[in-house]
Amino acid sequence: MENELETHFEKISTKIISMIPEPWSLVKLFAYVQDESLTSFFYYKSKNGNQVVYSYDIPSLFPLNKEKFEEDDQELIFMIDDLTDAFLETNQELWKSFTLTIIDDGKLKIEYNYDEEFENSLIAQIVWTYHHFGLKPNSKYELELLINYLEKHTQTNYSIGIVEGCETIRGNKKWKKS
Repeated sequence: MENELETHFEKISTKIISMIPEPWSLVKLFAYVQDESLTSFFYYKSKNGNQVVYSYDIPSLFPLNKEKFEEDDQELIFMIDDLTDAFLETNQELWKSFTLTIIDDGKLKIEYNYDEEFENSLIAQIVWTYHHFGLKPNSKYELELLINYLEKHTQTNYSIGIVEGCETIRGNKKWKKS
């Protein structure tokens, strides 16, 4: 089973790397399951400057085939769904979320979260981004969601890895480093 899971993560990693149109040093993918719904996205740290780029902003930031990018994104979702099936087929407890970290030297790190549940996928993304990159959203509404979440949850159920000295572009807004 361990080899099968490794194979799934290698395929997922390969797909993500193929979607990034520039040299990178670090990638973090977040996948979250709630009520049989799957949410996933990734951020990567660019080697061309000190930016962290949100996966769904790639088509607007780079001249590339948007349809191909969307197809690749759908394939990535299917690969993650296949991974959830692999867990369930072997009667393993399915995680609520996982973070896959890819380092440019080829190392992978996987963090499973079995406990933490979010009210919705937007809160999951805001909280995950804050915990992993130390970034707060500029949107007042999203910032309020983050503050409310943090007030209710003084302890997280996954480790925090903050990327130092980075600036994130999300949409056309920059996220502030905390």
